[in-house]
Amino acid sequence: LTSIIIPDSVTSIGSSAFSGCSGLTSIMIPDSVTSIGSSAFNNTAYYNDESNWENDVLYIGNHLIEARDTLSDTYSIKQRTKTIAAFAFYNCSSLTSITIPESVTSIGYSAFRYGSGLMSVRFANPKGWWYTSSSLATRGTSISSVDLADPYIAATYLRSTYRDYYWRKG
Repeated sequence: LTSIIIPDSVTSIGSSAFSGCSGLTSIMIPDSVTSIGSSAFNNTAYYNDESNWENDVLYIGNHLIEARDTLSDTYSIKQRTKTIAAFAFYNCSSLTSITIPESVTSIGYSAFRYGSGLMSVRFANPKGWWYTSSSLATRGTSISSVDLADPYIAATYLRSTYRDYYWRKG
């Protein structure tokens, strides 16, 4: 397998779905995908190609797949990003602040697990977020936009309070 184009009908890519496909160099993920499991693309040629990583962060199209644990200080997620994969910022304990653009509509399970240094999360638009225990849920428990407008509370929610959930917007 060297190339894959995920069809628009797909909304979820499971954990380790393509992990170990060592020849996989070309990957297209449509914006219809709202859930990407952990390690979905680990040990593919795309993943292992350093030129695909931007400042210790790997994107595939409009999807943030993973950040290396060497990511530190402040990071702004790219505009037009739709999805943050499960465990994307796993063990990024030196990351202290992150900005999430309005384009992000889904944050994967435990995306910020073991991010003990994360003290500030700024949502471009804190309205309309909810969480759920299912990657395929279409509704869940609302999260206060007032709380998410506070960078410290937002960081606490993502880092610990609601870290073991899938987050959605809309």
